[in-house]
Amino acid sequence: MEKRDYADFRKWGEALHCSPFLARLLRNRVTTIEEAKAFLYASPEDLGDAHLIRDMDKAVGLITRTVREDSGKIAVAADYDCDGIFSGQILKEGLERLGASVKLYTPNRVKEGYGLNEEIVDKAAAWGARLILTCDNGITAIDEIAYARKKGLLTVVTDHHEPIRKTAPDGTEEIILPEADAVVDAKRPDSVYPFREMCGAGVAFRLIELLYEEFRISRSELQNFYEYVGIATIADVVPLRGDNRILAKAGLEALRNTAKVPLNALIEASGIRKDRINAYHVSFILSPAFNAIGRLGDASHAFRFLSMTDPEDAGKMAEDIRTLNEARKAMTEDSFREAVFQVEEDGLLRDPVLVLRLDSTHQSIIGLIAGRLKEKYSRPVIVFTKTEEGLLKGSGRSIDAYDLISAIRALGPLVQEAGGHKKAAGLEIREEDFEAFREELNRRSGLTEEDLVPVIWFDGQVGLSYWNTRTARELDLLEPCGEGNPKPLFALGNVHVSSPMILGKNANVLKVRLEDRENAIRNGFIFHDPEIFFEEIRAAHGEKAEELFRTRRGEVLSAFVYYPELREYRGEQELQIVVKHCKIR
Repeated sequence: MEKRDYADFRKWGEALHCSPFLARLLRNRVTTIEEAKAFLYASPEDLGDAHLIRDMDKAVGLITRTVREDSGKIAVAADYDCDGIFSGQILKEGLERLGASVKLYTPNRVKEGYGLNEEIVDKAAAWGARLILTCDNGITAIDEIAYARKKGLLTVVTDHHEPIRKTAPDGTEEIILPEADAVVDAKRPDSVYPFREMCGAGVAFRLIELLYEEFRISRSELQNFYEYVGIATIADVVPLRGDNRILAKAGLEALRNTAKVPLNALIEASGIRKDRINAYHVSFILSPAFNAIGRLGDASHAFRFLSMTDPEDAGKMAEDIRTLNEARKAMTEDSFREAVFQVEEDGLLRDPVLVLRLDSTHQSIIGLIAGRLKEKYSRPVIVFTKTEEGLLKGSGRSIDAYDLISAIRALGPLVQEAGGHKKAAGLEIREEDFEAFREELNRRSGLTEEDLVPVIWFDGQVGLSYWNTRTARELDLLEPCGEGNPKPLFALGNVHVSSPMILGKNANVLKVRLEDRENAIRNGFIFHDPEIFFEEIRAAHGEKAEELFRTRRGEVLSAFVYYPELREYRGEQELQIVVKHCKIR
């Protein structure tokens, strides 16, 4: 479906110092020229006023007194994923700069599960902490916060997840917050901060910003955290608009010039060209490496890695992390194939919400499986696996039309524990409740067939002749792209497709020759199983398929949605057309 927003694109281009073509793409993303200027040129100085985040000033006051008047010992309770790791590292380095003594604690993903727990509280108290500070978790830790207060600890929650909501018999909604000394979360319904979608590291960064202000530390020192908050913002798949776009852009620029030894080691081990790092590298290479530590290992190793100063030691650990991530990818691929077989063999596609069990799958990767199934089948998915305690632990991913966490919490007694937000959630249920959970969730889903039809948005119909090195590079101004700011896509019909060549060590890339109606010729690349493409050709053209396709100017026509990409080849930048969706005619 084409985005159609009309404006005087020449006027926009003059105001924004860009081409009318880019102005049109911007108009598909924002409403006014002023919004477009902020989209293109806003910097960290343009972030919203952090004092407006509910309880932020309370948190600053409590931490300040702890550092200046009390023991100065602060326990930071972080999550084990990429956002939690970098939230914790921001707080550790920032608080130590104030003079605090800091210890980081993370739960073991498999043995303890998500978030703050009593064991962390006990360890913090035994160490002599005066204050316990959560990051990327805590908003639902009602009992754990109460336990910490009983132990005599001051408690500050910083989080970005949805608080617990309960519906009373009269239909009114009650918001339940932990009884902490400060609860800093822009998703609180009483929050007046204009932007609600920061990740955990974004909230931690804003807290350190105000603490530096309180301690009269130069604002320029906040740049030390740009890489951390940028990686976390992109990794946590929050909308890359507003404050998040500012932080992600600043983070990518800092990464391209980083002097941080561990990050340089991981960039080198991953084979990334440092000066060309973009959101893709963070989303699919760097952040999965950090996530793998928390998924398959112990997140404390990530903090040890981020504290390294010796390049040789950091290089060795970066290789270990890369190897661990490769193991995670192999496990994920095996489990994904098993999940697809189960969905299709057991007829689960009759349900609008896919709910399945993969009891042999490691708990740490069920969320990845759910995400891939959601993309493949265009419907909400929850994947469960069995725990040592006999419960089923689940992870879900959802589509825009379905509020996953609200749907899960509405099942009440069938759910032992749940947390998350509209698009992603984690939960536990009893094994004997699995079938009842699946049936009731689907009975109440309210999803229609239209909700489950994937909509492919594109920015316009653009011929192949338009693209060259200059026009493709102009699209970089829209980066970073991701959730809330999708990569610009373009459509084209009646394109001759020929000269196939299978590439890649896993034979999963198809290179083809594309020629449009204006006789413009470009190399096209299809990054999925080539056999699927061949099957579509056979379905359209029968026995003649192979012959037609392999001729230089065959009869195989395709309509497709694509984006142009510049790739480095032997020191030169080469234009290629990446085909995202296609229909053979």
